[in-house]
Amino acid sequence: CQCPIGHELTLDGTQCKDIDECGFTSGVCSNGVCENMMGTYQCICDEGYQQVDSGSSCEDVDECASNNGGCDDLCINSPGSYSCGCSTGYMLLYDGRSCSDIDECIGLDNVCNGGECRNTPGGYSC
Repeated sequence: CQCPIGHELTLDGTQCKDIDECGFTSGVCSNGVCENMMGTYQCICDEGYQQVDSGSSCEDVDECASNNGGCDDLCINSPGSYSCGCSTGYMLLYDGRSCSDIDECIGLDNVCNGGECRNTPGGYSC
């Protein structure tokens, strides 16, 4: 007897039974949970990951690749997640996506050594 892929002969050699790939191989679905199916398996991926290789593994979703992750300025992809950031002279707002100019003339003491400070987008001038 010969069994189809994903199956093996029973001990008595008279029937084919499903191979539980999830129980047989440790770590078969990193970044996800293995779900055994008849003759095969699939990975149910953790949040921030997507199925690849016909569902047999999970890879990171690059949220920054689509619409800059919804970030105003900088998008930083990380395994299973992402975060937004701002260029020098700007600060990240509470929504975690938007940036606002920092008024260095208000926040820094004596930034111009007694001269007049003028805030500019992303910086200042004296």
